[in-house]
Amino acid sequence: MNEDEVLLELRFPSDANASLETSAKSLKSLDAKVAGTARDPAILAALTIAGAAVSLITELIKLAKELRSRGEKHNILVVKLDDENKEESISLLEASDEEMKRFINGD
Repeated sequence: MNEDEVLLELRFPSDANASLETSAKSLKSLDAKVAGTARDPAILAALTIAGAAVSLITELIKLAKELRSRGEKHNILVVKLDDENKEESISLLEASDEEMKRFINGD
């Protein structure tokens, strides 16, 4: 990963299997990797994606719209590490497009 890329993780609650499958398909162009999360039994899986911020913003906004149109209401978290290696997160389905842009860009 070069310094222009952003690494994010989407965390899906245990009852969000359909959302996980839809997300993995939708984000396949970003080389999404699905992993189980043994550290938290409330999380079904984590989807790791990396790419240029512009690409991530575009694809996550598109994914959020697709999931909302299907009536999904799960609390899917988009997680990243800040400069001090602490987790920051935002809800994929509750965040506005502008909030998602600021989150990914670190504004």
